[in-house]
Amino acid sequence: MLIKEVMDRTQLSKKAIRYYEDCGLFQTNRSENGYKDYSPENVERLMAVRNLRDLGFSIEEIRDYFASDDKKAAVLSGKLNDLENKLSFITKQSPSFYP
Repeated sequence: MLIKEVMDRTQLSKKAIRYYEDCGLFQTNRSENGYKDYSPENVERLMAVRNLRDLGFSIEEIRDYFASDDKKAAVLSGKLNDLENKLSFITKQSPSFYP
C-alpha cells in the first residue's frame, strides 16, 4: 500500500512515518514502479509505535521493545518503574491532594 493509505490508517504524518523508518523501527520494500510498498505488518508496527510514543516511550525504548521478548519485558518493566517513581515523587510533593 502507498504512504497515503498508511497515513489514513495510522493517523501519522508522512514525516513521522518516514522518521520511524529512518530510525529502523520498520522496513519497507519498493514496488516495481519505485514507490515504497507498505505491508499490513508495517501498519501494525506503526500503530504500535504511535501508541508507545503516546505513552512516553523513547525511540530507543521502542527499538528495544521490538528487538525480542526479553527486551520487551525489560522495557515495559523499566517504564513502569519510572512511572511509579514519578508518581511517588508527585504524591510526596503534594500530600494534601492525594489520600
